[in-house]
Amino acid sequence: MEQRFYWNEERIRFFSDAAEHSTFFRTLAALLSEHIRPDDRVLDAGCGLGYLSTELTKVCAQVTAVDLEPKAIDALKDRTRDLKTLRTVCADVFRIPLPYDVIVCCRFGSTTEALELFDRSCARELILIKRQSPDRRFDASKERHARTAAEAEAILRRQGRPFEARDVTLNLDQPFRSVEDAERFFRAYRSDPDTAQSEQLLLKLEKTGDDAFPYRFPVSNALRIFWVQKAAVRDCDRT
Repeated sequence: MEQRFYWNEERIRFFSDAAEHSTFFRTLAALLSEHIRPDDRVLDAGCGLGYLSTELTKVCAQVTAVDLEPKAIDALKDRTRDLKTLRTVCADVFRIPLPYDVIVCCRFGSTTEALELFDRSCARELILIKRQSPDRRFDASKERHARTAAEAEAILRRQGRPFEARDVTLNLDQPFRSVEDAERFFRAYRSDPDTAQSEQLLLKLEKTGDDAFPYRFPVSNALRIFWVQKAAVRDCDRT
């Protein structure tokens, strides 16, 4: 089983830098919007810092961003205090009421967990976003991601779930303020702190010409988006 991702101040800073110097979440939200209606209530399960949640507020009536990590939710609240169509909740998403029309799981949880969440909800559609490669980009160890698109599709087909799927590749480059900043980043994301991996990763840094962020690590995300439909949707209280 893969360990749950945790947030600290350094990881929040690195991820925020990447999100704010990229169109990744804006583009992803636009792709998801093809199946989201303007009056929908959307749940972003395991929202992390909520950059996708924020973009989704532009295409629906309300987004509820839920994450178990207080530091992630606090950072999201600080960034979006005036955004009335975004509701933030620090909770275990598997233990809360689910009066939503669409549930989004972006690289969060297992496919089985997401489907169980979907089945006990009022949602008509579950959107799963899964990585296609099992490789870890910032870690040269032999450990691999288990929750891939191939695994998700196998489960959906085995359970006879109706779904549509689309493959996309989106960049989410990681910018750095210095080479030392990059070294800290790679150390933070290594699964084995004793392995000497930073040097080979530092060789992949590109110069940007930006005084504030003179270096970046190119990151290409090959993803598969699954839109999973529910055969029968029960009515729920929209309040």
